[in-house]
Amino acid sequence: MLVGCAKDIPSPLHGDDRVALSVQARLDGEMTKASPITAVPDFAMYGYTYASGSSVGTLNYCIGEKMTKDGTSFSSKALYPAVPSGINLLLVGVAPYGEGGWSGPADDATGTPVLTYRMPASVADQKDVVVSTYSTSTGFDGTCDMTFSHILSGVRFALAEGGSFGGKVVSVALRNIHSAGTYTVGTGWSGQKTPAT
Repeated sequence: MLVGCAKDIPSPLHGDDRVALSVQARLDGEMTKASPITAVPDFAMYGYTYASGSSVGTLNYCIGEKMTKDGTSFSSKALYPAVPSGINLLLVGVAPYGEGGWSGPADDATGTPVLTYRMPASVADQKDVVVSTYSTSTGFDGTCDMTFSHILSGVRFALAEGGSFGGKVVSVALRNIHSAGTYTVGTGWSGQKTPAT
């Protein structure tokens, strides 16, 4: 996972006013894995700046910054420039940090934020993946609220004893399940048709 600080950002951000990122984070809905995540875990933050009137951003504000739980909020270790009004900023948070089979955008990526996913071989490493975004053009002092939603979730099968089924289940097999794909923030999944297992 690439991790970096702000670089090659618009000149109004080159001042001395630097702040740690601070995020109030919450989950939208419930996880469906056998061991549901009930709170947002540490997550990676990616920050894009956009020229006025442009829909094409550049990943140059923060790159894979680890956001760690600090009391009631999440904070960064690195300091970043405060963003004045008039500069468009998009922040993308992805959890869990550094695990779960996902990887973030390449350093200095341009365009819409894209994540890639390849399912880990071990079931224990197959984590739910949640994403959140925050955007502003009216200034950013390092603080924001983010609501994380599923982009990928595990599924658990369970049978209750004593029902009317009356048989014995010896195995459950799922076929043609996609194990890799690309997630474009704001658009959704693509390229997940191969490989399938």
